[in-house]
Amino acid sequence: MNNLKKNVKIDIDNNHIIHIIEENPVLENLSKVKDIKLSLLEEDFFDKVNLIQWQDEEEKQLFIKEMLSLSPDEREEILEDIRRFQY
Repeated sequence: MNNLKKNVKIDIDNNHIIHIIEENPVLENLSKVKDIKLSLLEEDFFDKVNLIQWQDEEEKQLFIKEMLSLSPDEREEILEDIRRFQY
């Protein structure tokens, strides 16, 4: 069996999440799913990322994907280091 990883960015708000949970038997179906990993990024994160001077959009998107694998504290530390370096 092929083990593929997919990175998907879904932009939804809390009302959408509540609707999804209410409309679907999420808890019942969780036992059927082998591996669920969620990384949530706050709008503040994107505001900080947009302040960085990127070579191009591709570099910025790659940075964001890499940040998904880190904890919020690690992301904040890296963003702070970048800001200090750039200014």
